[in-house]
Amino acid sequence: MSGQTHGVTEFTAAGQPVKPASSDYTVKFPDANGVGTMTEDPDPVYDDCSNKSHASKNNLAGMQGKNIGDLLNDKGVSWGWFQGGFARRRRPRTPPRQPA
Repeated sequence: MSGQTHGVTEFTAAGQPVKPASSDYTVKFPDANGVGTMTEDPDPVYDDCSNKSHASKNNLAGMQGKNIGDLLNDKGVSWGWFQGGFARRRRPRTPPRQPA
């Protein structure tokens, strides 16, 4: 499933909305309400595992409008999701190490 990336609002790590005056990492080309387009990979504000520890210098992103999760909720379907964070393997296709 895919979709467009306009309709993002910026939030602090504490979950407070931010109205950026100009393009930044989280919101590109914001309108007067601070709603813009997402072009980077910010952490999502509604994710329980988002960077709420203030370890990142970037704010969180919240998409506006209905999405597939809203549609599943409307039908009473239980669901979950994962957003990013896969790390590359250090050495591709290496066999497990054997004890000495």
